[in-house]
Amino acid sequence: MKSILFAFLFLSVFNTACESESKGSRMNVKKSEVSQEQLKALVSYLNRIETFPVEMDQLEKASEVPFKEIFSTDGSIIKYINGLNLQLSIIQVDGKRILNEVSIEADAAVIPVPEMPPGIKINETSYAYLPQYRVAEKLGDGFYRSLSYPDQDEYRKVNGTDGRTNPARWKYQINKERGSFISEEEKEGFKEVTLGLLNAIKENRFEEHLKIFEKNYPKNDVAQHRFFGHSLTLVYFNDKKDGEHFGKHLEKDGLTEYVGLHFYPEQGADFRYAKPFLFDFFGIEHLDALQASQARPYAELKDNGTPNPPPAIEPNMKAQLPDISAAGHRKGGLVYYVDPRFVADGWNFWMPGSYPHDGKTVERYLKKDKYLSNSFEVLFSRKK
Repeated sequence: MKSILFAFLFLSVFNTACESESKGSRMNVKKSEVSQEQLKALVSYLNRIETFPVEMDQLEKASEVPFKEIFSTDGSIIKYINGLNLQLSIIQVDGKRILNEVSIEADAAVIPVPEMPPGIKINETSYAYLPQYRVAEKLGDGFYRSLSYPDQDEYRKVNGTDGRTNPARWKYQINKERGSFISEEEKEGFKEVTLGLLNAIKENRFEEHLKIFEKNYPKNDVAQHRFFGHSLTLVYFNDKKDGEHFGKHLEKDGLTEYVGLHFYPEQGADFRYAKPFLFDFFGIEHLDALQASQARPYAELKDNGTPNPPPAIEPNMKAQLPDISAAGHRKGGLVYYVDPRFVADGWNFWMPGSYPHDGKTVERYLKKDKYLSNSFEVLFSRKK
């Protein structure tokens, strides 16, 4: 189906009548009010759909919101600021009006958080003083439905007050950017594929395994392999002069093989979760936030001298630990680590991420079950 028209529509209303149409607007607004009952019916309908996008005729009938009367379809924008923001993205396909994105946002103190959609509950709290959650699930092929909202009960428990440092807004969305959502099935699938790659490196059979991997997960247009919510950029060289992976620079460095695995969440995703299986693979219980990095990814790696237990902190290394002096950290929460890594026996494992703190101190040794990571990389070089 070929999309020939995009209309981005913004509506902000509640039970009272909205502002009149702004000067110079090209919109022909016949009705500019949506009741709480209509909003509830709209969210209820969106919560029940199993595939997306949907036809606007179906949405209008189910919610009783007269979108045709409220908006023209010439691509103009209309805004009202009265507590609720509704954004729809509509395309024309084969003569039908198709809805392919939804965004509804409001202040929880003005308009209550709507009915919860199905899905997985995710703690999105960055700081303890402003608890935030998201309920999300996959919706058909490539779309995700989610509701992010403040948790006022937890806010009172953590902060001892009903006051809010920042406006607490909820947001209901259906789009192709999954945000912090990843299913348990995807986590398990990602773990299986990743360990398959790492074990093939460890057992000196990576070239053979790579053929199977690339057949199952071929490169996309930007030379990345996508699987289970992640993208992998893969670099591989060996010393086989008659092979497709020959790297002439390896001989100079005294290596027979080099593998670089760079993992990222898929575009538009921002899920963070613990990955203890990576720690288990390397035989470590924690990552050292102050492990010195190497000047080059495959040079001067030691065959012995594992940094577990890590060496003593040098005076000039203390600044590498995260700073929690800002006011937002005083009651604890999550703090971001830039450079925790494990370096030993040809391996260089680097994984930035977040770790809980109490508002007074930050940890140097990041335990595998508490450390929440997003992206990471594993580099390996095999010496002659």
